[in-house]
Amino acid sequence: MSDRCGGVDQAHGRLTSLVSSAGGAPRRIVVFTAPRIRVWARIGLSQLGDARSTRGRTISRNAVALLFTGSELTVAYNADNEEAEVEDDDERAFIPDVFAYNSTVRALRARLRLQGFDPDEVHEVALTYLTDVRADPEHVTRSTENENRYPTTQSLIDAVTRWARERYWTHVAQDPVTKYLDEVWRDLLESFDDPRFAISLLMRGARSNTAVRLDLSDCLMGGWLEADERPHLTARARLASRTGSSGSAIVVTEGSTDAAYLSRALHIGAPAVVHQFAFLDFDTTSAAGGVDQVVKLTRALAAAGVVNRVIAVLDNDAVGNQAAEMLRRSSLPSHFAIVVLPDVKYANHYPTIGPNGVSHGDVNGRAVTIEMCFGEAVLRAGGNGGLPPVRWGAPVGASKVYQGTIDFKRDIQEKLRTALRVDEPIDALEPGVADGCRVLSHLLLSAASNIRPMMTSEFSPLLAERVRHE
Repeated sequence: MSDRCGGVDQAHGRLTSLVSSAGGAPRRIVVFTAPRIRVWARIGLSQLGDARSTRGRTISRNAVALLFTGSELTVAYNADNEEAEVEDDDERAFIPDVFAYNSTVRALRARLRLQGFDPDEVHEVALTYLTDVRADPEHVTRSTENENRYPTTQSLIDAVTRWARERYWTHVAQDPVTKYLDEVWRDLLESFDDPRFAISLLMRGARSNTAVRLDLSDCLMGGWLEADERPHLTARARLASRTGSSGSAIVVTEGSTDAAYLSRALHIGAPAVVHQFAFLDFDTTSAAGGVDQVVKLTRALAAAGVVNRVIAVLDNDAVGNQAAEMLRRSSLPSHFAIVVLPDVKYANHYPTIGPNGVSHGDVNGRAVTIEMCFGEAVLRAGGNGGLPPVRWGAPVGASKVYQGTIDFKRDIQEKLRTALRVDEPIDALEPGVADGCRVLSHLLLSAASNIRPMMTSEFSPLLAERVRHE
C-alpha cells in the first residue's frame, strides 16, 4: 500500500486530500484538519466518552450533539458509494461519506457557559478535585516520582490539559510521564462523566478562532446514521422527552384557590406522586388569575418551547369550556393537556336562580367550579343547611350557554380549606371530600400520563428518529 499526502496549510487549517491505493483504483479522501489543536478533529470519537459503541454501532452522546446547530452540519453523501476507475493522476475525486459538524471554540464556549460548563468554573472544579485527591492520605498513585514532578495542583492540571489537547488523541502513553498524565486525565473523565466537562476544560486554553469538528462520518459510512438524520435535533428531542416524562408537570389554574385545592387533593389522593407536579404560586408572584390568563399563559408556555408537561385546568362552566375548546384548537404540543373539572352527579338537578325565578336544572358545563367537587356536605355548610343556589348570568359564546355562579362561595371556601387541612388518611375524611380528592387526583394523573417518552436512551440501537415515527 502506498500513500501520498496533499498539501496542508497548518496556519489556516485548510482541507487536505489523502490519496491511497490498495491494488485497485486510488481513493481521494477529504481530511479536515485544524491548526495547532488536533483534538478538535476527534470530538465525536470514544476517547472522550462523547460517543460510545453499543451492539456494534457508535453514536454521539446527546450532551455533545447539543453543542452544535443545524447550520454547522456538513453532509456529503455518496449514495452509490462506488469508486470510479481512474488513474493515479486523474483529477476526479472519490468523495466519501462525510457527516460532520464544524464550529469554533468561541461558539462552543458560549454554548457551554449557557449549559453550566463555563471553562473557568470547570477549571476551578477540576483544580479543587485534584487538590483533594492529592491531599487524601489513602490516595495511591502509580508514579510518586512523576507526581513530584508537578509540585502544585495548578502545574499538574496545566500539564494534563496541555497533554490531552495535543497528544492524547493520537499517541499511546508509553513513557512514565505520559502514563501518569494519562492516569490523571482518565480519573477526571471518570469522575466528571459528562463529556461537556472535558470539552470545556480543554477549550479553556484554546484560541477562540480554532476550528472544532464533531465528525460522525464513520457512523454514516457504517450504516448507523442516515444522511437525512440530524443528531442535534434528536438530542433535543430526547432531552425534551426525558424532561417531559421525568420532570414536574406544570399545573395552570384559574386562580390561587384552585391551585391550593388541587394541590391538597393530590397530597391526599395520590401522595406518592405529588412531588411530580408543580402549581403556579399566585401569592408570591402576585400573578393574575382568571380564565383569560389560563389561555394566555398556556399559549405562552407553548410558544416558549417549555418541555415540561403542562396541564391547564379550567372550571366546568360555560366560560371554562369555551376556553378549553379554544386551547384545543391552538395546535399545542403533544405534552400539553387541557382539562375541565369533571361533571358532578348532584349537579344534574341543582337549585338555580334566574330570570324566571327559582328552579332546578343541570348546571354541569355551565356553573361547576372546584368548590362543587368535594360533596354536598361542604356546600350545605355554606348554605345554611341547604345547597347554595347557582345564579345565572349572561349567556356566553356562540352557543349562548348561560354562565352561572354559586352563592355563599366564600363560606364554602372556608369550610373546604378546613376540611382539606386535616392531616389524616383519605378514608378518615368526610366521604364527599375523600371522593373529591380521588376524582381530582385521577384527573391530574390521567392528564399527565398522556405523554409518551421515547423509551430509548442515547445508547439504544434504536434510532430516536425512527422510534418517534413508529
